[in-house]
Amino acid sequence: MLILITPPDFIEEEAKIVNRLFKVGVDRLHIRKPMADESDVAHYISQIDSVWYQQISIHYHYNMARHFHLGGVHFKSKDIGQEEKKNYYRYLISASCHTLEEVEACKMQCDYLFLSPIFDSISKQGYESRFTTENLTEASKNGIIDNKVIALGGINKQNAHLVQTIGFGGVAILGACWGCDTIEQMEQCIRELKKQKL
Repeated sequence: MLILITPPDFIEEEAKIVNRLFKVGVDRLHIRKPMADESDVAHYISQIDSVWYQQISIHYHYNMARHFHLGGVHFKSKDIGQEEKKNYYRYLISASCHTLEEVEACKMQCDYLFLSPIFDSISKQGYESRFTTENLTEASKNGIIDNKVIALGGINKQNAHLVQTIGFGGVAILGACWGCDTIEQMEQCIRELKKQKL
């Protein structure tokens, strides 16, 4: 599975870019706009072709899942199981984890999880990986990492194959795509990752 996470701030023609990237191979989009207000997020979603709505998960602005009939909602690991979050459990549930212990604690309550940062982050300067190939491989052997765990952080076309080898269920990208200079380069980034059968 290839998941694209939006940049935290809106960029010019972002919804148009999203529509094009879905067409070339993005499996799911995670809309993460922590500083935006709900009306701006609603306007943004309304510009995305509704054919993709079931392939979209929303962070923070959970009412948008109901309003637009989106496919999923995404929580922080510490929020999984909170009573008010259970209202959203009819959606595809995902969560962010930063340790293998968090993965073990949350996995049963989620459809899939992000584990990050697997490599040094592209989009967050100074956000460095805390994992080694060896401890990730061991976690896979022990059943902690499996097809419900999505690798996030520093993923690009050069290292995505390693993620597959370890046993992750897919990758989530941000900087590798949104750091490109043109829409065409973004499309090429997605195509090259999809060639690796993510």
